[in-house]
Amino acid sequence: MSGQSVTAHHYRSQQFVDLLKAHEVPLVIVSINRSIEKPCSRKTVSGTSEYWEVNDCMRGWRSVLRKSLREEQLNAAIGCMLQGALLARSMVRELPLWVDFYGDPLIEKLGQDLHYGNQYGTLAARWRLRQVLAVADRFSVCSEAQKSLLVGALLYSGRIDFRNVQLPLVNTFMYLSESRAGQKKKSSRPARTKKTPVTILYNGSVNTWTDVAFLSDVLAEVLVARPGVRFVQFGKNIIHKEHLDSFRKFSEKKEIKQRAQFLGEVTEEQAKELYRRSHICINADIDTLETRFGWRTRYIRAITEGLVVVSTLGNDLAAMLAMDGIGLFSRIGDNKAFVKNLLLLIDDVSAWKQLSRKGIRYIAERSQDDLQFETLLQWVDNPRKLESPTDSVALIRNIGTYLRWPLLGRLMK
Repeated sequence: MSGQSVTAHHYRSQQFVDLLKAHEVPLVIVSINRSIEKPCSRKTVSGTSEYWEVNDCMRGWRSVLRKSLREEQLNAAIGCMLQGALLARSMVRELPLWVDFYGDPLIEKLGQDLHYGNQYGTLAARWRLRQVLAVADRFSVCSEAQKSLLVGALLYSGRIDFRNVQLPLVNTFMYLSESRAGQKKKSSRPARTKKTPVTILYNGSVNTWTDVAFLSDVLAEVLVARPGVRFVQFGKNIIHKEHLDSFRKFSEKKEIKQRAQFLGEVTEEQAKELYRRSHICINADIDTLETRFGWRTRYIRAITEGLVVVSTLGNDLAAMLAMDGIGLFSRIGDNKAFVKNLLLLIDDVSAWKQLSRKGIRYIAERSQDDLQFETLLQWVDNPRKLESPTDSVALIRNIGTYLRWPLLGRLMK
């Protein structure tokens, strides 16, 4: 977690922390927080867990943290996402390393490069990803689609061979619930009646994979057709201003202007209040690799809070929720179906209530499902380095392949 911003990666990291704490695994938790005024800050969370914050923009944080970690009796390291994996690798290089990719880091950068019209992000991410793939001992991802992608990368890089091909090297851990503690709280959501004004929410960043023109068109149609409906968006926006303006275009209509809010970044407490007052969560993807291989954490957060999701299909989570009857989904680019789904939930209070309650039950049933994490828990009990080509050999082979030096790649086999 960085500063006050709470991202999908924060929720994923919390999923690992909650799981390991529930199984009484002692933890040393390290996160990046660029708002602190010193390189490192140490906090004690509980008797078996320590919490470190580091400001990686300040000098000296590496030496302080590395020295402190060496004093701990650590058996293994877990790095969440590329940044966490690189941090773990640099701090405790000799320990077995588990890396979790909550979404493919290279494809995420590819989407940003497509949006901004350059390849700088992809080049940097590719180099960092190769470093992690060359040294990590186990991996986890968020979907079966992403698992296939990562297995292919490991095969190509030489990390999978006859010595380890039968091991569960890549594991799928789906994010289907918030923290365990969150599931015990009763919702304070006001009861919806036929007279309750409906609020449509876009929760989270307006991202490079967001179909802003599509959303603007459907919201314009729905808010004109239903004068009592409101729209709210919150979250950090990481796209060009002209793309964000394209999203906001619908709100310029005279009959809509007072009923549409774009709040940008908000605190966690403000976000909770917005969820409490909203009824429908919307999202629309463009057809990209990120959509196909990614995950949509915002769905889970909204469903947990009692909202009903209306979105486009495209990724594993959307397909799973649609199959289980959680929310309403339509094909990418199908304006008519999307508008139809929104109007159904706006006009039919009983249909909305039924889907809202069904979604809450769906998430609650999965809040403490540890079965999918069995391979991680077994590995934590007995962490071992992966038997494969040495780190240096694998990395040099990758460099040779990347730089188009086939002779170097063959010599290192």
